[in-house]
Amino acid sequence: MDSKLHIKKIEIPEAARLICVADLRGELRLFKRLLKEIDFGGDDILVILGNIYAKGKETLDFVMELAKFPNVHAVKGNIDAEISEDIGEERLNWLKSLPHIIESKNYIFVHAGLGPGKLEEQDPDTCMMTPAFFEKYDGPAFDKWVITGYWPVDFYCHEIPSHNPMVNREKRIIAIDGGIGIRSAGQMNAFMIEKGKPSWQSVDGLGTVKIQDWQEGKPGTINIAFEDRFIEILEEGPEFSLVRHLESGKTLHVPTNKIWRQGGDICVNDQATDHILTVRRGDTIAIVEEYSDRIYTKVEGEAGWIMAGEDN
Repeated sequence: MDSKLHIKKIEIPEAARLICVADLRGELRLFKRLLKEIDFGGDDILVILGNIYAKGKETLDFVMELAKFPNVHAVKGNIDAEISEDIGEERLNWLKSLPHIIESKNYIFVHAGLGPGKLEEQDPDTCMMTPAFFEKYDGPAFDKWVITGYWPVDFYCHEIPSHNPMVNREKRIIAIDGGIGIRSAGQMNAFMIEKGKPSWQSVDGLGTVKIQDWQEGKPGTINIAFEDRFIEILEEGPEFSLVRHLESGKTLHVPTNKIWRQGGDICVNDQATDHILTVRRGDTIAIVEEYSDRIYTKVEGEAGWIMAGEDN
């Protein structure tokens, strides 16, 4: 991809609210909605953590206009660096000009991850493509908070799927990619820090309903994540199949339409959980996908099943 590292340094005023959004993936309508819902304004600092260009030019054009303001910044993602189609010289030059790293007094912003060592010695490809950085980084704790996107946070959830930002205080890493555009229950997260206090707000394109009755949940024992996605089919059905997860040896039912073959391997990693949500009358849930006897749904970023015939 890129051969020369580009680091940009910025000032974040102490009174400013810092807002980070990752991996827009062409979801311009949701991005605009998110900015409106968090009341983004000129006193805020907005940092977009890469993968701006995807699914057409509209999102890129919108971000390019935003970035004309001094309080809006963006780093380069792997998709931004791999453009092979003709998108126009102005757009291409703007993407090429993006830094791999943005650094402030207290924060480092990067699309995918960093390696141990000095910031100025980082590999550009590592900055743009580091799978599972939040989980696999085993170097010393960073001197500043490192805020990243690239890897959907539910890939780190091995029991109960969640699409909310994750914070590792020991390593000083924050992962915020909610998986919008590539995960069935994905969402776009705005991770915010104001006067040292973190918060976040999310949007997605899912429809919502209010629960009329209740369901007592059963905490998940497995959520099959992307890197451990390999399974054996024990009993294939038209709607759900019984599978064994090769990494853990656990068995569970998964939607048959979420199973795919990769060479000689059989894989699943979406809606591949045994987590049953606890819901109460009046709760608002997001409907991800409906099946004959259950619904895959999301409540406040946490995904799982609601089963038919269990008082709901």
